[in-house]
Amino acid sequence: MSVIKKNHLPVAISQATGRIHLFDTISRIGVFGALWGLMEVILGETLKGAQAPFSGAILTAVAALIFLTGRYFVQVRGAIILMSMVAALVKLTATGMAMTCAVSAILMEGLFAEIFVFFLGVNRRSYLIVAIMLLLYSVMHLFIFAGFIYGVSIEQIFQRVVTETALLLRLENPQLGLVVPLYLGIHILFGLFTGWLAYYLPGFAEKRLSEKSKK
Repeated sequence: MSVIKKNHLPVAISQATGRIHLFDTISRIGVFGALWGLMEVILGETLKGAQAPFSGAILTAVAALIFLTGRYFVQVRGAIILMSMVAALVKLTATGMAMTCAVSAILMEGLFAEIFVFFLGVNRRSYLIVAIMLLLYSVMHLFIFAGFIYGVSIEQIFQRVVTETALLLRLENPQLGLVVPLYLGIHILFGLFTGWLAYYLPGFAEKRLSEKSKK
């Protein structure tokens, strides 16, 4: 009888460890997803109220920073998609809106990021690529959803691009042929900084925590 109990002990420990790991994974996904959603609500409304230039790029960059940091600590495939679902739920709950452009953007960002990380892995190179592609996607999202859902004309969208770029760079006589490359370049720079920060910060935090645990 004692032999049977001893044989069952490693199995019980393994099952308990698995449940703890599962709970830890779910908790981290929930935390980072909720942070993402709250950021979309608070920062999104703030930028909208202030009519800040490049508000879409700023939101996308901060979102990428949150969920890529989360993905660093949650080494599970599909984690970013689950975070985006939590973020979308928080957005819907906080604003009381039906499925809108902003919520669909959250889900699409999560899907695209998950695909890239799935193929490229969790490393500095993949984080840089993911962040840059997401920032460029935010430009495409502006044209697609503003035009097809809200009926904004292409001329109005280009005018917004010119206005935001001229305001940020203080251009007096902005030309469309010059502004468009600058507009895309700014998004790429946002992506580079975001990707680097999203990989550096959790790595730095993990290293410091490891050093403290050894003391």
